[in-house]
Amino acid sequence: MPNVLLEAGACGLPCVATDCDFDPREIITAETGCLVDVGDVAAMADSISRLLDNRELLADMGKAARAHVLANHSSTSIWPLWDSLLCSQTSARTSTP
Repeated sequence: MPNVLLEAGACGLPCVATDCDFDPREIITAETGCLVDVGDVAAMADSISRLLDNRELLADMGKAARAHVLANHSSTSIWPLWDSLLCSQTSARTSTP
């Protein structure tokens, strides 16, 4: 998962990215930015232009991106998952004779 997409979203910036194999769709939704097909230069340019030409859309997507990152990828949402995983692994190892 690319950190730059999370960092941009946390700063309230929508992203335009290619829909590649590194799961940007986990971060970018139709409300938080634009995903275009890999190699589709025209779609990339159109998406960037659309955001630059429409400041209201840019601001709305930026707010949604920040809310999405904070709700799904911030330390307060991730740490409990890590804690649960690590505790389950630790208890599995210590309970084995």
